[in-house]
Amino acid sequence: MAVHDEGWTGTGDYEAFVKGRLEVLGRRDTPMICVNPDMIRPDVSKSMMPGTLAAWYEEVGGEVWRVGKPEGMVGECFDGVEEGEWWMVGDSIYTDLGFAGNSKGMGGIWCWGEGIHGDDIR
Repeated sequence: MAVHDEGWTGTGDYEAFVKGRLEVLGRRDTPMICVNPDMIRPDVSKSMMPGTLAAWYEEVGGEVWRVGKPEGMVGECFDGVEEGEWWMVGDSIYTDLGFAGNSKGMGGIWCWGEGIHGDDIR
């Protein structure tokens, strides 16, 4: 699924514009494949992330297939990994450490200093 902004005039509520597009696709039973469920950009800018779009799509009744961490098919790659053999290193509690928590035997290392949660901790 690709959602583009054709028809956007540059004025008004862009979030409402995108949600309107998602509602149309949801009524057509078009599934969304979300390969990067991050909801917060590393540079903490206001632009939308794929995870945000996926959450909005579910709100309007759309079906979302999550492939990326912390859930979805990517976790199957680590089935059978012995505890302590693999570590997930990342800055997001939700996707990076969430992935480590959902994967049997995977440890997690949280790099928060310059990451997306840095300001919340300082």
